[in-house]
Amino acid sequence: MPAQGPHDFPVAHWSLDRPPPSQQVQADPRLECEPREVREAGVARLYRLDALSYAAENEAGELVGQAGQIPSLLSGTPHSLERYAGAIRSARGAPPKSQADDREAKDALHELEVSGPDLPVPKRLDVNEWRAFKERYADVFGPFLDQLQKRAARTWALEEAIRRWGEGIPAGTKHRVALLDEAAVEVVGEGAAHVQVHLEEDPPRVSLRAGPGPFPKEAEFQLVVRYRNGEKERLPFFLVSRDTPSEVREERRNRSDSDCEE
Repeated sequence: MPAQGPHDFPVAHWSLDRPPPSQQVQADPRLECEPREVREAGVARLYRLDALSYAAENEAGELVGQAGQIPSLLSGTPHSLERYAGAIRSARGAPPKSQADDREAKDALHELEVSGPDLPVPKRLDVNEWRAFKERYADVFGPFLDQLQKRAARTWALEEAIRRWGEGIPAGTKHRVALLDEAAVEVVGEGAAHVQVHLEEDPPRVSLRAGPGPFPKEAEFQLVVRYRNGEKERLPFFLVSRDTPSEVREERRNRSDSDCEE
């Protein structure tokens, strides 16, 4: 399941065994045996609420299906967690006066002494209506969503670098590329002659083995994938030796920047 923006990792969820979430939310929850019966629910939008929790709504904004448990909402969770980093709050219970023995310990009262910074105390919100849940979701889960976006930022930067310059394969190594389904593949470009291509099954993927080199400069090539339904994708790669001069790599990087500006 791909993300719709940088708020999550590019591939937010995937599985080789279970059906996609868009089908899971349409499974009839009354049927506990597999495979579950899929009903036509008129799904217009799919929401990922938690790691394994999904909800579907129709065009009218009504909840029409779900997969996994819808998370509870908590109030009082701070959006800025940095100021609480390293903060320790402790509590100590002790009787107000000392006792010689434990004969009266059963009914003894204790006083609670709390020290440390004041910390927020989250409270559970009783929200049973889907529209109200959506209205409160972004605020309640704000701290966690902000942290998720920060964690995913580096992956998005890496994806952008691959999109612009391609993915490097060192000489003499093998690189596997996952496929969405059975497909026909070919490699094109100046580096294609130095690549061995092998299709693998279950799951479908293609293995690219780079030649031993050495390569005086990065040898670019593209993997062209054609699926049976007519869809096609073109993935950029380049072969590089570990002793390829760094100035040659820099020239390629500058050339890519110029191409993007044009």
